[in-house]
Amino acid sequence: MWGLNALPTMAHAHTRYGYVGLPDLTHWASDLTNSSDCLSFGMPANCTKMRLTEHDGSLAPGWEALLEGIVRVYQPYFDNGTIIGVFIGDELVATKSFTCDTMAAITTRLKELNPKMILYSNEGGCWPCLGTPAGDKIMTAMDVSATAPCRLSPRSQSCYCASGSAGIGTAPTGRRRRRSPARGRSRTCTPT
Repeated sequence: MWGLNALPTMAHAHTRYGYVGLPDLTHWASDLTNSSDCLSFGMPANCTKMRLTEHDGSLAPGWEALLEGIVRVYQPYFDNGTIIGVFIGDELVATKSFTCDTMAAITTRLKELNPKMILYSNEGGCWPCLGTPAGDKIMTAMDVSATAPCRLSPRSQSCYCASGSAGIGTAPTGRRRRRSPARGRSRTCTPT
């Protein structure tokens, strides 16, 4: 996890080896142990107790001020080339740590704070927000996603295409062409 305490190490690796990184937004305080750690980054003394989201994946009260504070800490590292953006997190929507609306709000606000910042997230086998208004906002803000919706296994297709399955909607076009890795032939994804 690349939390705030990792930033000086990332800067050293950048200076010495040309390393460029993406700090981990969802674990931003994972390496902070006490109030003096928080204060050293210009964050409130109780920052280790602060969160961007509630346990149900919705935005926590004060999320925007917290996000702005985190980006203020990131900014000098972005300016000197140590970091090129932010890793938002792994499987956040799929595990219900973020709702689609939460992901949309956070990615949109990050781009407002720094339009040049690369945003990256990983959602496993399928993008859970596809076809939702929030999904459109996320994909507008997102630069890179490890999700490749056209390379789904037949098992993952049911996740991607099922109507209403775990809150996942159909593709905006209603139909998608896929290649089956197991058989190498095209498959048509039809909403149920």
